[in-house]
Amino acid sequence: MVAVDKDKNSIDAFRWATENIDNPIVIAVHVKDKEIPHPGKNVFPPDDDDLELIFKQLREECHPKVEKMKEAVIYDSDVVKAIIEYAARNRVHTLVLGAPTSSNKKNTLAKSLSLQFTKASSKLSSP
Repeated sequence: MVAVDKDKNSIDAFRWATENIDNPIVIAVHVKDKEIPHPGKNVFPPDDDDLELIFKQLREECHPKVEKMKEAVIYDSDVVKAIIEYAARNRVHTLVLGAPTSSNKKNTLAKSLSLQFTKASSKLSSP
């Protein structure tokens, strides 16, 4: 699974994932930091704007060994929690995201995601 946004680093992360991770299916997930439009459900297929602004370029960057690309848009005000919960629900084993060294906000997100994902994984695997 690759967490993506409009940033160039997302494209780099996606390209790296499709070239280096041995899995014929790649899930590209974008979190919109918004309230949930439909109570009880927060994961949707991308709309036309999402396709144009985010997923179109990812499709073009997809490595030939990838047989299927899944796309999801999650509405949640807590981006890290949304990514972790989606990964846990879908039994994702590998999570990739781009985080430039020049942006403290994105580095903080990457560090938080890594720590929380580890905690969430250990909770899921313990009896």
